[in-house]
Order: sequence, then C-alpha cells, then structure tokens
Amino acid sequence: MGGIVPAVEISLRVRYAETDAMRIAYHANYLVWYEMGRNELMRVNGLPYRVIEERGYIMPVLEAGSQYIQSALYDDELVVRTTLQRQSRASVRLDYEVLREGVVINRGFTRHCFLTLAEHKLVPIPAFYLEQFNWE
Repeated sequence: MGGIVPAVEISLRVRYAETDAMRIAYHANYLVWYEMGRNELMRVNGLPYRVIEERGYIMPVLEAGSQYIQSALYDDELVVRTTLQRQSRASVRLDYEVLREGVVINRGFTRHCFLTLAEHKLVPIPAFYLEQFNWE
C-alpha cells in the first residue's frame, strides 16, 4: 500500500442554481458538496465508489449533520476539506469543513455503513477497505 491521504480539499464556486431568492446557497447543497469531497478522498486513496461497487458493496449514508456558521453566497469560491475516520466495526465517518477565504463557514459529517450490493445485507467493514486505510 502507498501512503494514505488523510484529508483532501476540493474547490468549487457557488452556482446561481444552488442559491435561493436571497442568493444564499440552499442548505441541501452542502450535502452535495460533502459528496464531492467524499468521492475525491476515496478516489485519491485508490477506492473510488466504482471499485467498491465492483467488489460487491455499497456505502449508504446512515447519518448526516451540518452546522451552518455563515452563509455561502452566489459566486463565492469555497473549499471543502474532507477527512475520514473509522467509526466502529461496521461504519466509517467523514468530517467536512467548508471554507471561504480560509474561514470555516460550515462543518458537517456523514456516517456510512457497508451493505452487500446484491442483497443489501449489512456487513462489517470489508477487509479490502480496512487494508487500504491501514486499519486493523
């Protein structure tokens, strides 16, 4: 295994379609931005969702939370910082920070379990996933 990348940052610009009538980013878009960060973190660590699904698993969201500190506005340039941690024998947690000009304007998290793709049966974190992140 190569070195694990514990955190990634992605950049994005708030699009007009992501805002409400006040030109404030609609709250549900943060979950989309979290997913963008999550996908990038998994990809740079050699486990894009495509690979996880090819191995017969899916990772649904069990829980999500978001703390809105300041509003993101139309055309703001944002950075989404994503980090991964093992939560339990059967779930992982990802933490997110959304920054504007280096200032955290939002914090959030998602917790994911593993299900078999075919039967949607809950399973412990698969061995290949544990190995990829050097978890025991």
